[in-house]
Amino acid sequence: MLLTGGGVVVHGQETPAETTLHSQPVWKLVVALDGDLVLGQPGSPGTRSSAVLVPPDVQHTLTASGAFRCLLAEPWVAGVPSPSSEIRHLDGKTAQRLAEEATSAGTSSSGSELRGLAAAFLGTARLYRDDWQPARVGARVREAAVRSLEVETLRELASHLGLSPVRLREVVRAELGVPLVRLRLWQRLVRTAGAEGTGLAERAAAAGFSDQAHLSRTSRRMVGRSPADLLAHRAAPQA
Repeated sequence: MLLTGGGVVVHGQETPAETTLHSQPVWKLVVALDGDLVLGQPGSPGTRSSAVLVPPDVQHTLTASGAFRCLLAEPWVAGVPSPSSEIRHLDGKTAQRLAEEATSAGTSSSGSELRGLAAAFLGTARLYRDDWQPARVGARVREAAVRSLEVETLRELASHLGLSPVRLREVVRAELGVPLVRLRLWQRLVRTAGAEGTGLAERAAAAGFSDQAHLSRTSRRMVGRSPADLLAHRAAPQA
């Protein structure tokens, strides 16, 4: 299962999976539907849990021993808390609620419905600690994130927003906590899933990558899996 829209991706897989070391410029929530998850980091032993919340740009590996659901939300979707590299492992009632929500999630790819799903998942996971206050994402930063792939270059995007390219990169980094260049690469990677064409080369070109090798490198760096591996599991799971 693979649903995308409104800055949110929901990926579901009914079989075990394993990633290599990677980091993504988005919030990631992974929930085990059966079995468990093991998250590893450089220099640290793996930690086992039923659900895990990973902030943007935190390097990690992840192994799922059975079926799972993964929700990825761009930082502008729900506002951004204070910068943090804290990975949260969730078990007990919280993980059980998340598994129930993930199992009952609809199959609509409407952007607004996916944003609502992201808010429900991240709220249940207690993304915001008691001492965290959601930051206000400015209108120009939100527009930059939403429209970043509607133009060929950052210079064009900055001009549209009335900013210099340098200033645009600064405000996006300050408010979203991730570089705009990495966010654009992530969005191209997501676009690949819905791009026309049956071959990876055609999909890479349609999504704006320079070639298939560029797509493959980006996928491994941001997801820890090859594009072919991900696309093999994009169909909705059978009941």
